[in-house]
Amino acid sequence: MASEVRNLAEQTKQSAVQIQQMIQGIKEETTATAGIMSSTMERFAELDEAVHATEQEFNTISTSISQTIVETNAMTKELNALLEQNDLITKAMHGAVNISQENAAAIEEITASTDEQVTAISNVAKAAERLNELSMRLNQDIARYRL
Repeated sequence: MASEVRNLAEQTKQSAVQIQQMIQGIKEETTATAGIMSSTMERFAELDEAVHATEQEFNTISTSISQTIVETNAMTKELNALLEQNDLITKAMHGAVNISQENAAAIEEITASTDEQVTAISNVAKAAERLNELSMRLNQDIARYRL
């Protein structure tokens, strides 16, 4: 009977050690899992920031594209105005050949049209410079996303 009690006591002791080892293993696993969860949360936060930064960059690119479209439309209007003025100049020159009084009037009209054309060309040049700047900025923004 005493040996049975000793055996039971020994088995109880071994079971207690095993339970302690299992509890320690569970603690270690819980600590490791908590560390992994913390690392995962940090990574998610980094990814969230990267997504927001990317979204802002795309918004910047979108704004640049919109500005490019506006500038292109303005340049198109200026070019159309130039074409119209060129037509006016051509008509004025043909009319100037016919009569000398009309020639003087046509020369004044040509001078005014030329002044307008110089202004229009200046505006087109400015629009082209702005378009070039926007294009360079757009290329820089796009270059950030190339692999």
